[in-house]
Amino acid sequence: MGAWGTSVFENDSACDFIAYLQNNSAGMTDELVRIHEAFKDEDYLEVDECSSLLAMAELILNSFGAKPTHEIAKEVDFNVIKETVTLSFLNQLISLLEITLNIDNRERSELFELWEEADPKDFAEWKDSSFRLLEGIKNIRDEQFSN
Repeated sequence: MGAWGTSVFENDSACDFIAYLQNNSAGMTDELVRIHEAFKDEDYLEVDECSSLLAMAELILNSFGAKPTHEIAKEVDFNVIKETVTLSFLNQLISLLEITLNIDNRERSELFELWEEADPKDFAEWKDSSFRLLEGIKNIRDEQFSN
């Protein structure tokens, strides 16, 4: 899995995603579209895709001031991220995060499966923090796009 801890940025995939964003101003949208298309083709999210989705969620929460910024993300342009966020973007992200977190119990998330096989304490910690990210994204959607 390439993880050294349970937080969003304590894995190779999320760090790679941060580097990608630093070199691509449209990176959030491009990556979300790529992941969505891959999921439509395979009906399964691989570990790198899931890690990128969780990183997106954390970065969005950072950009709206809902969560402190992790040291690794200090170089990210949060204004660009905030401009990326639309209702459609958030709804698509929420849908894919729910698959990442196996909410539908259909076992379509490699990352969830890997954490499920890890130490139970680590799995519980990862799951708890990931569900908080999902709830935070839902709150951003509701606060920013309610009529």
